[in-house]
Amino acid sequence: MLNHIHEHLSEDLSAEMLADRAQVSLAHFRRLFQEATGEPPHRYVMAARLEQARKLLTMTTLPISRIALDRGFSSQSHLTACFRAAQAATPATFRAKIKRATWSPAGAGRAVRRFGGLRPVSRGVQVGA
Repeated sequence: MLNHIHEHLSEDLSAEMLADRAQVSLAHFRRLFQEATGEPPHRYVMAARLEQARKLLTMTTLPISRIALDRGFSSQSHLTACFRAAQAATPATFRAKIKRATWSPAGAGRAVRRFGGLRPVSRGVQVGA
């Protein structure tokens, strides 16, 4: 299930859809997912989307609006609000600080560490498989 989430971040990944895919009830799926990952499905999906957006902001020059839509956010505003809550900076500010720090490879690492990055997302747990 976690592989499916990471491979389909731009698609509907509601708990209802994931429970249907796992062929279990919504309540049972939420309970299994929480036990396996330590967090609710929506929070896990959001963290995975934010991590991918952060990587794209760091490694590409794609417009923020395109990154938002490609990673399953409903709009650039939605990405910005979620990103600000997780990173204490907007995507544009994050990208600008990374760009300023990339005059050397060590500089980029310092900028990412300063922002703390997002927590790593485990991919090895199987829920409802």
